Amino acid sequence: MSETQPGPKSPAWKTCANNKVAKNRKRRAPLEYNNQCQQRFPDADRCGPPTSAKCRISVPRPQSPKNSILSSRRQATARGLAAYHIGSKMGRGNYGVVYKAEHLSTNTLVAIKCLRADPDGEGVPSTTLREISLLRDLKHPNIIRLRELICDGTKIFAIFDYAREDLSAHIRHHRTNEAGIGRQKSKVFLSQLLSALDYCHANRVMHRDLKPANILVTDGQLKLADFGLARTFTPGSSSALTHEVVTLWYRAPEILLGAGAYTSAVDMWSVGCIFSEMLFGKPLFPGQSELGELFLIFRAMGTPTETSWPGVKKLPHFQTIFPQWDARPATAIWKGLDCVCCDVLQKLLRCAPSARVTARQLCRHPLFGANENLTTALSGLDEPLRSVV
Repeated sequence: MSETQPGPKSPAWKTCANNKVAKNRKRRAPLEYNNQCQQRFPDADRCGPPTSAKCRISVPRPQSPKNSILSSRRQATARGLAAYHIGSKMGRGNYGVVYKAEHLSTNTLVAIKCLRADPDGEGVPSTTLREISLLRDLKHPNIIRLRELICDGTKIFAIFDYAREDLSAHIRHHRTNEAGIGRQKSKVFLSQLLSALDYCHANRVMHRDLKPANILVTDGQLKLADFGLARTFTPGSSSALTHEVVTLWYRAPEILLGAGAYTSAVDMWSVGCIFSEMLFGKPLFPGQSELGELFLIFRAMGTPTETSWPGVKKLPHFQTIFPQWDARPATAIWKGLDCVCCDVLQKLLRCAPSARVTARQLCRHPLFGANENLTTALSGLDEPLRSVV
């Protein structure tokens, strides 16, 4: 036998008495490598260890399951990002940057939200995780769709449907003479917003940050977005909830007064503020502080009492020295508005949360005709209203 190829009785292939392979034993090549070796070296009876001069085929080291998973994830990430052509930057938020992009195979426009881990080393922000987990479960035509999620190290790329503008920009671009976007268009958008909220509340999800900037508009269709402050809730639960929710101008009075627990009625108050803003082109209660916001609400809707709002005096931030305002007539608050729209706003903007209308109840309001198609393209819009006090 050749000296360059150790045989079966070579010390390199001996085993120990306890049937364990000796430390100096070389690994045998797998069967598929033996076949390759037989084709290259017909005279060889078997394939020796990788160091053999007869066989030059190297045996790759098998990957551990953990390394294999990480490798496949990196390859999937590369393929995922490579499928998009990333364009201009659309905006920047507290936890990431949003880019406009195009899917190369379908030529579909999308929005890519690049999320970074917390620079303090605490990982991905809880608001980001909450938004992703909720949007993966919420499927509705008027809720922004999370198309894909790509993870790469400390970065998370969330792929959303593309929208041309948000409702705030839409109001700003389409209002005339400091007025709103018109009754008909406002009614269509309100119907779509109520449909999305009814779906969320039926699935026990509160949005808690409704405002025009968090509502997207594209091709006459409204889509609810930005679920960073959303959370699930249990009806009738008295669990304490945070007060650091909802932008000040759209914040319900129970949150301003420090209520320990609140319900999905906080979303309906925000809907009332948004509907008024669509009709008149400017915010209804633009307070500069929490106290200033409360006074603007009380001046228009009346200072609540134990009769109109049972238990209001027990709220932490309620003061008996608050000025006592009477509720103003709806026609004085929303000048020039018809009685049907005034009724909708009054039902939405009741200070007592238990008296506030729900999304499902409001969907059956006479404002929305039974034979009207409120999801089609908008045309023949009414003249916008011109004043709100």
